[in-house]
Amino acid sequence: MTIEKKLCGVNELLQDDNISIEMQDMFKNNVSKKGLVIHMKNCNVSPIMYPDETFWMKPEEEIVVEIKGVCEKHSYHLDNFDFMQKKNILEKVMPRVYSADNLPEIEKKRYVYTRKFDMLILYYVPFDDPVDAGSVATITISNDILQGVGVTVEELHRVALTNLDRNYKIMDMKDMFAIDIPDDGFPKKIVTVQNFCQGAATMFSRQVMLELEAEIGDYFAILPSSVHEIIVVPIKNYCDMQDFLKMVIEVNAGCVAPEDKLTDSVYFWRYGKLNMYVPD
Repeated sequence: MTIEKKLCGVNELLQDDNISIEMQDMFKNNVSKKGLVIHMKNCNVSPIMYPDETFWMKPEEEIVVEIKGVCEKHSYHLDNFDFMQKKNILEKVMPRVYSADNLPEIEKKRYVYTRKFDMLILYYVPFDDPVDAGSVATITISNDILQGVGVTVEELHRVALTNLDRNYKIMDMKDMFAIDIPDDGFPKKIVTVQNFCQGAATMFSRQVMLELEAEIGDYFAILPSSVHEIIVVPIKNYCDMQDFLKMVIEVNAGCVAPEDKLTDSVYFWRYGKLNMYVPD
Protein backbone atom coordinates (compact mmCIF):
# COMPACT_ATOMS: atom_id res chain seq x y z
CA MET A 1 0.00 0.00 0.00
CA THR A 2 1.31 3.44 -0.89
CA ILE A 3 1.77 6.21 1.69
CA GLU A 4 -0.97 8.19 -0.06
CA LYS A 5 -3.49 5.36 0.35
CA LYS A 6 -2.47 4.84 3.97
CA LEU A 7 -2.92 8.58 4.63
CA CYS A 8 -6.47 8.37 3.27
CA GLY A 9 -7.28 5.36 5.43
CA VAL A 10 -5.87 6.94 8.59
CA ASN A 11 -7.72 10.20 7.91
CA GLU A 12 -11.00 8.31 7.65
CA LEU A 13 -10.39 6.71 11.05
CA LEU A 14 -9.49 10.12 12.58
CA GLN A 15 -12.50 11.94 11.15
CA ASP A 16 -14.73 11.54 14.22
CA ASP A 17 -11.98 12.98 16.44
CA ASN A 18 -11.71 16.17 14.33
CA ILE A 19 -8.12 15.30 13.45
CA SER A 20 -6.54 15.15 9.99
CA ILE A 21 -3.02 14.53 8.74
CA GLU A 22 -1.03 15.44 5.65
CA MET A 23 2.55 15.14 4.40
CA GLN A 24 4.40 18.41 3.75
CA ASP A 25 7.93 19.48 2.85
CA MET A 26 9.30 21.07 6.01
CA PHE A 27 12.42 23.15 6.74
CA LYS A 28 13.85 21.84 10.01
CA ASN A 29 17.31 22.10 11.50
CA ASN A 30 18.98 23.35 8.34
CA VAL A 31 17.55 20.70 5.98
CA SER A 32 14.32 19.96 4.13
CA LYS A 33 12.40 16.95 5.44
CA LYS A 34 9.08 15.26 4.80
CA GLY A 35 6.91 15.99 7.79
CA LEU A 36 3.59 14.51 8.87
CA VAL A 37 1.50 17.53 9.90
CA ILE A 38 -1.33 16.86 12.36
CA HIS A 39 -4.28 19.27 12.25
CA MET A 40 -6.62 19.50 15.24
CA LYS A 41 -9.87 21.41 15.44
CA ASN A 42 -9.75 24.50 17.71
CA CYS A 43 -5.93 24.40 17.86
CA ASN A 44 -3.70 26.69 15.80
CA VAL A 45 -0.61 24.61 16.61
CA SER A 46 -0.07 21.66 14.31
CA PRO A 47 2.33 19.06 15.74
CA ILE A 48 4.73 17.62 13.17
CA MET A 49 6.12 14.11 13.13
CA TYR A 50 9.03 12.93 10.99
CA PRO A 51 8.24 9.24 10.48
CA ASP A 52 10.56 6.77 8.83
CA GLU A 53 9.53 3.96 6.50
CA THR A 54 8.72 1.58 9.37
CA PHE A 55 6.01 3.97 10.59
CA TRP A 56 4.01 3.44 7.41
CA MET A 57 4.35 -0.34 7.70
CA LYS A 58 2.21 -0.31 10.86
CA PRO A 59 -1.51 -1.11 10.70
CA GLU A 60 -3.71 1.95 10.25
CA GLU A 61 -5.26 1.45 13.70
CA GLU A 62 -1.82 1.53 15.33
CA ILE A 63 -0.91 4.72 13.49
CA VAL A 64 -4.16 6.31 14.67
CA VAL A 65 -3.35 5.48 18.30
CA GLU A 66 0.12 7.05 17.93
CA ILE A 67 -1.27 10.21 16.34
CA LYS A 68 -3.92 10.59 19.03
CA GLY A 69 -1.19 10.32 21.65
CA VAL A 70 0.73 13.16 20.01
CA CYS A 71 -2.48 15.24 19.92
CA GLU A 72 -3.15 14.72 23.62
CA LYS A 73 0.35 15.91 24.45
CA HIS A 74 0.45 18.91 22.14
CA SER A 75 -3.10 20.27 21.98
CA TYR A 76 -2.74 23.93 22.95
CA HIS A 77 -3.41 27.30 21.35
CA LEU A 78 -0.57 29.74 20.76
CA ASP A 79 -2.77 32.81 21.24
CA ASN A 80 -3.01 31.94 24.92
CA PHE A 81 0.69 32.53 25.54
CA ASP A 82 2.41 35.81 26.34
CA PHE A 83 5.35 35.12 24.05
CA MET A 84 3.28 36.32 21.09
CA GLN A 85 3.24 39.82 22.56
CA LYS A 86 5.76 42.48 21.51
CA LYS A 87 7.25 42.93 25.00
CA ASN A 88 7.96 39.23 25.42
CA ILE A 89 9.35 38.83 21.91
CA LEU A 90 11.85 41.64 22.45
CA GLU A 91 12.82 40.31 25.88
CA LYS A 92 13.55 36.79 24.64
CA VAL A 93 14.32 36.84 20.92
CA MET A 94 17.62 35.21 19.94
CA PRO A 95 19.49 34.89 16.63
CA ARG A 96 20.50 31.71 14.85
CA VAL A 97 22.34 31.25 11.57
CA TYR A 98 21.90 29.09 8.49
CA SER A 99 23.65 28.84 5.17
CA ALA A 100 22.32 31.18 2.50
CA ASP A 101 21.81 28.03 0.41
CA ASN A 102 18.57 27.67 2.39
CA LEU A 103 17.18 31.00 1.17
CA PRO A 104 14.43 29.51 -1.06
CA GLU A 105 13.04 27.44 1.84
CA ILE A 106 13.29 30.33 4.28
CA GLU A 107 11.50 32.72 1.94
CA LYS A 108 8.83 30.11 1.30
CA LYS A 109 8.17 29.99 5.06
CA ARG A 110 8.17 33.81 5.18
CA TYR A 111 10.74 33.82 7.97
CA VAL A 112 12.41 37.10 8.86
CA TYR A 113 16.13 37.08 8.07
CA THR A 114 19.18 39.29 7.74
CA ARG A 115 21.86 38.30 5.24
CA LYS A 116 25.51 38.40 6.29
CA PHE A 117 28.18 37.09 3.92
CA ASP A 118 27.01 33.60 2.83
CA MET A 119 24.77 33.18 5.89
CA LEU A 120 21.26 34.10 6.95
CA ILE A 121 20.48 35.23 10.48
CA LEU A 122 17.02 34.13 11.60
CA TYR A 123 15.31 34.99 14.87
CA TYR A 124 13.51 32.75 17.34
CA VAL A 125 11.75 33.03 20.68
CA PRO A 126 12.19 30.21 23.23
CA PHE A 127 9.33 29.38 25.57
CA ASP A 128 8.55 26.75 28.18
CA ASP A 129 6.63 23.91 26.59
CA PRO A 130 3.20 24.04 28.28
CA VAL A 131 2.66 20.31 27.95
CA ASP A 132 6.16 18.99 28.60
CA ALA A 133 7.47 20.33 31.90
CA GLY A 134 11.14 21.20 31.83
CA SER A 135 11.33 21.31 28.04
CA VAL A 136 11.88 24.40 25.92
CA ALA A 137 10.23 24.93 22.56
CA THR A 138 10.91 27.70 20.05
CA ILE A 139 9.04 29.63 17.42
CA THR A 140 10.84 31.22 14.48
CA ILE A 141 9.80 34.79 13.80
CA SER A 142 7.93 35.19 10.51
CA ASN A 143 7.10 38.36 8.63
CA ASP A 144 3.47 37.95 9.71
CA ILE A 145 4.42 37.87 13.40
CA LEU A 146 6.74 40.84 12.99
CA GLN A 147 4.10 42.95 11.24
CA GLY A 148 1.53 41.96 13.85
CA VAL A 149 3.59 43.34 16.73
CA GLY A 150 4.89 46.40 14.89
CA VAL A 151 8.63 45.69 15.04
CA THR A 152 11.10 46.36 12.22
CA VAL A 153 13.70 43.85 11.08
CA GLU A 154 16.44 46.27 12.14
CA GLU A 155 15.05 46.54 15.68
CA LEU A 156 14.59 42.77 15.92
CA HIS A 157 18.18 42.19 14.81
CA ARG A 158 19.60 44.71 17.24
CA VAL A 159 17.62 43.38 20.20
CA ALA A 160 18.41 39.73 19.36
CA LEU A 161 22.15 40.47 19.43
CA THR A 162 21.74 42.36 22.71
CA ASN A 163 20.02 39.32 24.20
CA LEU A 164 22.78 37.11 22.82
CA ASP A 165 25.36 39.23 24.64
CA ARG A 166 23.86 37.99 27.92
CA ASN A 167 23.82 34.35 26.91
CA TYR A 168 27.17 33.29 25.42
CA LYS A 169 30.10 31.34 26.77
CA ILE A 170 33.75 31.18 25.68
CA MET A 171 35.70 28.03 26.52
CA ASP A 172 39.13 26.62 25.90
CA MET A 173 38.90 24.00 23.17
CA LYS A 174 40.65 21.41 25.35
CA ASP A 175 37.92 21.79 27.97
CA MET A 176 35.18 21.20 25.41
CA PHE A 177 36.52 17.98 23.86
CA ALA A 178 37.81 14.98 25.75
CA ILE A 179 40.94 14.73 23.60
CA ASP A 180 44.56 15.68 24.09
CA ILE A 181 45.10 18.77 21.95
CA PRO A 182 48.80 19.61 21.48
CA ASP A 183 49.83 22.96 22.95
CA ASP A 184 51.39 24.92 20.10
CA GLY A 185 51.34 28.19 22.00
CA PHE A 186 48.23 29.41 20.21
CA PRO A 187 45.05 29.29 22.32
CA LYS A 188 42.01 27.76 20.63
CA LYS A 189 38.54 28.75 21.79
CA ILE A 190 35.03 27.38 21.42
CA VAL A 191 32.20 29.93 21.49
CA THR A 192 28.54 29.00 21.87
CA VAL A 193 25.48 29.87 23.98
CA GLN A 194 24.57 28.64 27.43
CA ASN A 195 22.50 25.66 26.26
CA PHE A 196 24.98 24.77 23.46
CA CYS A 197 22.21 25.06 20.85
CA GLN A 198 22.30 27.42 17.83
CA GLY A 199 25.40 29.19 19.13
CA ALA A 200 27.20 29.98 15.86
CA ALA A 201 25.44 33.36 15.75
CA THR A 202 27.93 34.48 18.41
CA MET A 203 30.31 35.44 15.59
CA PHE A 204 28.04 38.43 14.92
CA SER A 205 28.29 39.74 18.48
CA ARG A 206 30.78 42.59 18.68
CA GLN A 207 30.96 42.08 22.43
CA VAL A 208 32.03 38.45 21.93
CA MET A 209 34.61 39.40 19.31
CA LEU A 210 36.14 42.09 21.51
CA GLU A 211 36.35 39.69 24.45
CA LEU A 212 38.14 37.19 22.23
CA GLU A 213 40.42 39.94 20.99
CA ALA A 214 41.42 40.73 24.57
CA GLU A 215 42.19 37.04 25.20
CA ILE A 216 43.95 35.86 22.04
CA GLY A 217 44.85 38.94 20.01
CA ASP A 218 43.26 41.10 17.36
CA TYR A 219 43.70 38.77 14.37
CA PHE A 220 41.96 35.40 14.50
CA ALA A 221 40.11 32.91 12.31
CA ILE A 222 36.52 31.84 12.95
CA LEU A 223 35.71 28.29 11.87
CA PRO A 224 31.99 27.42 11.67
CA SER A 225 32.22 23.92 13.12
CA SER A 226 28.40 23.68 13.12
CA VAL A 227 25.30 25.82 13.57
CA HIS A 228 25.80 25.32 17.32
CA GLU A 229 29.27 26.71 17.91
CA ILE A 230 32.34 28.32 16.35
CA ILE A 231 36.02 27.56 16.80
CA VAL A 232 38.34 30.54 17.14
CA VAL A 233 42.07 30.24 16.38
CA PRO A 234 44.75 32.99 16.25
CA ILE A 235 46.17 33.57 12.77
CA LYS A 236 49.95 33.43 12.38
CA ASN A 237 49.88 34.65 8.78
CA TYR A 238 47.23 35.10 6.12
CA CYS A 239 48.22 31.97 4.18
CA ASP A 240 46.92 29.92 7.14
CA MET A 241 43.41 30.79 5.98
CA GLN A 242 43.61 28.37 3.03
CA ASP A 243 44.53 25.53 5.41
CA PHE A 244 41.64 26.47 7.69
CA LEU A 245 39.24 26.48 4.73
CA LYS A 246 40.41 23.04 3.62
CA MET A 247 39.92 21.77 7.16
CA VAL A 248 36.37 23.11 7.40
CA ILE A 249 35.36 21.57 4.06
CA GLU A 250 36.82 18.17 5.01
CA VAL A 251 35.20 18.14 8.46
CA ASN A 252 31.83 19.19 7.06
CA ALA A 253 31.98 16.42 4.46
CA GLY A 254 32.96 13.65 6.83
CA CYS A 255 31.95 14.52 10.39
CA VAL A 256 29.08 17.02 10.48
CA ALA A 257 25.45 15.94 10.09
CA PRO A 258 23.62 17.80 7.28
CA GLU A 259 21.23 19.41 9.78
CA ASP A 260 24.20 20.79 11.77
CA LYS A 261 26.33 22.08 8.88
CA LEU A 262 26.65 25.84 8.56
CA THR A 263 28.92 26.75 5.62
CA ASP A 264 32.04 25.62 3.79
CA SER A 265 33.65 28.98 4.56
CA VAL A 266 36.06 30.58 6.99
CA TYR A 267 35.74 34.02 8.57
CA PHE A 268 38.21 36.20 10.40
CA TRP A 269 38.38 39.16 12.75
CA ARG A 270 40.89 41.89 11.97
CA TYR A 271 41.12 45.61 12.67
CA GLY A 272 37.93 45.39 14.75
CA LYS A 273 35.86 43.98 11.91
CA LEU A 274 34.36 40.61 10.93
CA ASN A 275 35.34 39.42 7.43
CA MET A 276 34.78 36.43 5.17
CA TYR A 277 37.85 34.77 3.67
CA VAL A 278 37.73 34.69 -0.13
CA PRO A 279 40.44 32.47 -1.70
CA ASP A 280 42.61 34.07 -4.36
